[in-house]
Amino acid sequence: MKDRILTSLELKEELKELAPQKSFDTGYFNLDVMTKGFREGDLVILSGLTGSGKTEMAVSLSKKFISQNVYPLWFSYEISSQELFERFGEPTPLFYLPRVVNGFQDPTRWVEQKIMEAKSRGDIKVVFIDHLHYLVDYLTTRNKNTSEMLGYMCREFKHIARRQRVVIFLVAHVRKFDTARPHLQDIKDSSGIIQEADYVFIVHRTGKKRSRKAQNDLEEDYDLGNTATLYIDKARRQGSKLGNIKFVFENNEFKEVV
Repeated sequence: MKDRILTSLELKEELKELAPQKSFDTGYFNLDVMTKGFREGDLVILSGLTGSGKTEMAVSLSKKFISQNVYPLWFSYEISSQELFERFGEPTPLFYLPRVVNGFQDPTRWVEQKIMEAKSRGDIKVVFIDHLHYLVDYLTTRNKNTSEMLGYMCREFKHIARRQRVVIFLVAHVRKFDTARPHLQDIKDSSGIIQEADYVFIVHRTGKKRSRKAQNDLEEDYDLGNTATLYIDKARRQGSKLGNIKFVFENNEFKEVV
């Protein structure tokens, strides 16, 4: 029986027979230092205001993974496939996506089926879903308990990440906030989301022009609208850290400011 009672030593021996969890760095130095990389089974929430750069950050992370031969699967609900290709720029890199996004009646089951289909074509380890509230808003036209539905879906996506041994990035919106930048509690219907996540990232435009000294001692000015901060507001793994990382958006990609 799969659910029989074992001693801790017996279960530890069984687990040794399984393939070890793979870990993936992003290629962003500070992000990798603070998170200790991502592991199969992780659920990551990527949030921020509309226009703050959530999709661009997801695309930038995808490019970093692709450069290490870790090819992502994308579910783009908010923007078309054509617009998604434009966000990636030319030449279009190799990644996976459904020809048409579907599964609105039972999204978590459909997403898992598509993950399994993609894994039959390639070694898929990273999945991006943009965005969570699009699916939930569709489902809650009948069920108005949005927070409860979000909690259920995040739990299901966490189970899928574990079963399929992938990292799932869920893009989520934030509601209006009164502080200098959004926090965990500002994520739309946050009570149903935060609990299940291994990491919660919030992207926020800094709104300030800044410059840094380049290696050749020349000043490089970054445009006002192209600077952003990625806040790590939840990090469940032992040894990972909370904090923030500065980015600049150049040539269709977020780059760390170091």
